[in-house]
Formats: sequence, C-alpha cells, structure tokens
Amino acid sequence: MRIQVIGISNEPVATANGGYQKLTVTFKNLDSGKVEVKSIMSFASPDVYDRLKNAVQNETFQIEQEKRPGKDQKLYWTWTAIHRDDGAVPAPVGTPTAAAGKPQGTWDVKNQLDRERFDFEKDKQVRIIRQSCLSNAVLLCKDQGKKPTVAEVLEIAAQFENHVWAKGIAGMTDDVPL
Repeated sequence: MRIQVIGISNEPVATANGGYQKLTVTFKNLDSGKVEVKSIMSFASPDVYDRLKNAVQNETFQIEQEKRPGKDQKLYWTWTAIHRDDGAVPAPVGTPTAAAGKPQGTWDVKNQLDRERFDFEKDKQVRIIRQSCLSNAVLLCKDQGKKPTVAEVLEIAAQFENHVWAKGIAGMTDDVPL
C-alpha cells in the first residue's frame, strides 16, 4: 500500500510497566484515494514507529502489512515494514496550487504548510484546554455532592476556560524560581 502523510502526532501512554509511545498517523491511501488514520505503538512495530516518527507532511511511503491477531483474537491489519517511496505522487495534500501558471517555490509551499500546522496545533490546544475544563467541572460538582445537568457543567467549564484565557500567555509570570 502506498501512503502520503497528512499529519502525525506522537503521545506518551502511561502503563503500570512504564509506558510506550503512540503515533497517530493521518494519511492518504494512494491506492484507494481515501484519507485514513492509523495508530502505531512503539512496542508493536518498532521499525515502523522509528521510521514514521520523523516523517513530514506529503512524504510518501510504501507500507507492507499483514493481518495479525490482537488481544481479543480478532485479526487486525498491522504495518510490518515501511519504505520511503519516491515514485510519482498525485497533487500533495494541503499544497497550494500555482496561480495563473506561476510556479510556487518550495518556500511558499513550506510557509503554507507551517501556517496550516500552526493553525492545527492551535486548535488542538484549545480543545485540550476545553476538555480539561470540562473534566474539572465534573470533578468539582462531584466533590460538592451535586448531580449537575449538562448545562450546569458547561457553564462551570466555561468559567474555568475564561479564567485560563483571561491573562493570555503575555500576562503569565514565571512562577517556578530557578
């Protein structure tokens, strides 16, 4: 299977034995034309994990895969090997096209990709903060012995979020002395 990388996120997963790394790869399957998502665990496919963790948007790879049983004994497609693919690729995902026949330089494309990644990461951080505020709103209600409605939890979470954003990054001080 040939893939074109759209985005990759790497996150640690804590376990009783220490933990592992999990890559979430969003890619375009160049064989089917579909956008798909795949999780790669550092312990399950170490070679594939090591090769993909530094991949960049629009990079293409040839994937070897096979069905292997999971803990539940169901068969799952597992990526067993990965090779850089320098073959012809359709128009890169997220790459701006040249206007009026004017070719765009690599810096134009790179800057556009950087802006897209920045916007994606910014949105991701907002979602993380909101999710944290929701979790803490639920915990606050639980600690107070309440059985709140969804609207009440959302209202408390909104107050927490407003507090987080009140000063913004510029208003924050270094509270950890060195």
